[in-house]
Amino acid sequence: MSDYYTIIPAQVRTDSSLSLLARLLYGDIAALASDSGECWASNTFFANEYRKDRTRVIAAIKELISAGYVRTEYRKPGNNGRVLIPCCENATTSCENATGSSENATDPLQKHNGTRRENATHNNKKTNKNEYTCAFAQFWKAYPKKQDKAKAQKAFDKLRPDQALLDQILAALEWQTRSADWTKDGGRFIPLASTYINGRRWEDEPPANTTATRPSVPKLKTFIDENGNEVAQFC
Repeated sequence: MSDYYTIIPAQVRTDSSLSLLARLLYGDIAALASDSGECWASNTFFANEYRKDRTRVIAAIKELISAGYVRTEYRKPGNNGRVLIPCCENATTSCENATGSSENATDPLQKHNGTRRENATHNNKKTNKNEYTCAFAQFWKAYPKKQDKAKAQKAFDKLRPDQALLDQILAALEWQTRSADWTKDGGRFIPLASTYINGRRWEDEPPANTTATRPSVPKLKTFIDENGNEVAQFC
């Protein structure tokens, strides 16, 4: 087996319509995908990794495709040109944004058998991105003004909140969304999310007659990868 680790989004992990092999394969497809979101690994590659028959691998990939978690494209004639694109909402690249061409494509075996340190670094970066994508999704769901999401995402990524800070932000939003300043004139005076983050507005003091409540949010989860490293994940 390879020395990289994988992250399986809860949406995929808890989907009872998928076989266990399909769920595990999704993690590998996402981990082996390039920055443009394309995984060039072949059915034979996965069969060797899991020591399974190719027909079982093919069936598991079809499950992911049918469920909408993976999309296939062909860059070159024949199955050797097939790419798998992870499409789960928590994946690094969504289907709609996946791009790439055969000119800069990396052969799956070359990619897999290349410098393992580079592979591990790539997966660490992807893990961090997935962590903050999950955290931002929680923030965006709670924030009442759904405008200029791209700038909000950029500000949030720059902030890089841990679970404690995320809890603090969400707790502040609990009372702020009910405050007179934010509810008057149809929410006209609610700041953009990016302004809220850059101004650290969660540190504002609530009015004396307001009781701040602590929302129930998913906690930071950790697990040990096959190399013995502790990996943190928000969802």
